[in-house]
Amino acid sequence: MSVGIIVKSYEHINRSFSGWDTPNGRHVRSKDHYDRLCKEQGMVSFEKAEELAQRGREAKQKPYTISKESEEIIREARLKADRKGNVKLSDRQIEVLVKRKAIGKKIPDYMKLPSAYSKKGGFA
Repeated sequence: MSVGIIVKSYEHINRSFSGWDTPNGRHVRSKDHYDRLCKEQGMVSFEKAEELAQRGREAKQKPYTISKESEEIIREARLKADRKGNVKLSDRQIEVLVKRKAIGKKIPDYMKLPSAYSKKGGFA
């Protein structure tokens, strides 16, 4: 939400500027003085604020949509879920997810087998 100040007569007292020179606000003498104060304070004029707001209204973002393939993968995963919601994917489904870069080729640490099952050391 932006706050705009409508200025019809440039000879006025403005409370939005810092460095008040009167008890009620900053005295603005002319349009050039108003523009200079806006620039010094890092503000924009009312006309510029209206233009920026209009551009923002015109540039509405499209809602995010997913592709048909992604919808199909999600639907298949939901169908494979058990009562508790756990999903066990087949090798083919995992290959598709890797190909679509939904999951990486590197196996996360929490999915690796404990060290007791590794083939290093012992009589293997």
